[in-house]
Amino acid sequence: MNSYTDKIYPKINYIGNKNKLSDWIIENMPLKSGTVLDLFSGGCSVAFALKKADIQY
Repeated sequence: MNSYTDKIYPKINYIGNKNKLSDWIIENMPLKSGTVLDLFSGGCSVAFALKKADIQY
């Protein structure tokens, strides 16, 4: 069991937040394993979703 799936991460409300899109973004990434750089992290929604998906970032 992944320890990240048990954690609740903060959700920051601002225009451009990727919280609703983060699962779709990860599902459509060409990389399924390895290391990912979330360069434009903003509210870190994609970074937190990557942790839940057990993808190193």
